[in-house]
Amino acid sequence: MCYSNADEVELSLNGRSLGRKQRFAELVELPVGPNVSRDRKFVSKYRLLWQVPYERGTLRAVGFRNGELVAADEVRTAGTPAKIAMLPDRRSIHAEGDDLSFVTVRIEDGQGTLCPGADNLIRFEVAGAGFVQAVDNGNAVTIEPFQARQRRAFNGLALLIVRSKAGPGGKVQVTAAADGLEPGKTEITAGR
Repeated sequence: MCYSNADEVELSLNGRSLGRKQRFAELVELPVGPNVSRDRKFVSKYRLLWQVPYERGTLRAVGFRNGELVAADEVRTAGTPAKIAMLPDRRSIHAEGDDLSFVTVRIEDGQGTLCPGADNLIRFEVAGAGFVQAVDNGNAVTIEPFQARQRRAFNGLALLIVRSKAGPGGKVQVTAAADGLEPGKTEITAGR
């Protein structure tokens, strides 16, 4: 299924075209709850659907508007989890003790592809001019505490919230480690 506002989208698997579909040619019906629709169906004008037998590799969607390329995206089959990647939303925060940086933590294979089945327990260390404010992973049914120094990945992802210390500022060194994975490291600057 592809979500797009382009006029048409071409889908390819490992370089082989699976065809182009026009957005309004075949409306996709989605199951929904009774609070959305009495008949529990919703017709989406932004989704296109292909029936594709599973095959490892790269699935690529290319969107066209008035025949011109306007968007492209691809997803790859993940390999074995190999490393932790850390992506702070802000690399510079204020050193007054109230500023935060939200660090997305990803379990990736050796090529940098997100491993959506990974649920490794990730341990966090924060040193310098900041500290761990909270952790999360997006799993709405978890009973893990938010105030902790570790979190299990959910769908290959976790979140670390780093808070600045009140003071003169400086560097905040952030490390994430999990058994069997190359650790992730990043640095945030807390300044005045």
